[in-house]
Amino acid sequence: MSTVVKSFLYGVYLAVDTPIKPGGYHRLRVDPESVSLVCNSISVSDLVNEATSLGERVRRGDLSLPSVELGRFLSRALREAFRWCGRVYPSLIVPSLLYAFSLGYTGTESILRDHAQVKRVLENLLSASRPGDIKTFLDALRSVHRTDMLDHLASTDLTGVALISSTVSFSEVFRVLSSRWPAFALLDTYEFPVIGLLKNMLNYKKRYKSTEASILATYLDLITPRIPVNLRGAVRELVEKDLASREAAKKLLEVDAEVRRQGFSFNEYVEELAVLSFLAVYEGLLTA
Repeated sequence: MSTVVKSFLYGVYLAVDTPIKPGGYHRLRVDPESVSLVCNSISVSDLVNEATSLGERVRRGDLSLPSVELGRFLSRALREAFRWCGRVYPSLIVPSLLYAFSLGYTGTESILRDHAQVKRVLENLLSASRPGDIKTFLDALRSVHRTDMLDHLASTDLTGVALISSTVSFSEVFRVLSSRWPAFALLDTYEFPVIGLLKNMLNYKKRYKSTEASILATYLDLITPRIPVNLRGAVRELVEKDLASREAAKKLLEVDAEVRRQGFSFNEYVEELAVLSFLAVYEGLLTA
């Protein structure tokens, strides 16, 4: 099993399992969807490995970038997850596969050190789609019953005709999807937020001396703009203190209960957290 695949599987597990994430999956709450999220990572692990190999082959010149057939490749992954898990999380699968490809293409051992190369590979990959790639991807979303994503795309200025033509790129599709599923924002190569988020997670690891605390702090950063205003101060205070302490755990349980009582759910941010944790583990989070 490659380093990329190991990092992916362990990163997803850590993101889902780390307690106590207010409004999100964590190990102290029984939630079938959290099992499905982990199932998705296991079901596509072979394709994560294949994405890395494809990147290596393009770098060597054995394949051209358009010959990767991104739409078909992503569709295979979504259908494989559906076959094994029933519930499919494209916002976990798609960014993870694209970063796996980028890691294979660049051959880098550090995303932060070589972020310009990783960014350039992502830009080229997302703009190199062949005619029909977008339609193939959309058809796959329909076949795995993620019509909520199709409905969201249809509600924007991306029309059905534009989506299946060559005038729309994967970058535009993922940008629109990111407004509801934030993990897709990690593919934004204009602002490239993944770099700042990775740096923060690694810095949290140095501060807290705990992998779980660093992942939890990152999650709290992600959700703070969305939580009720009256809880934001408490969350910020927790991040500034020792998140690995018993006192912090007690307060997090209280915040979690209140967030859920008010009807908030931030599970979609756990999907973003899973992609970040994958990349952070690859970057050296466990030994930082």
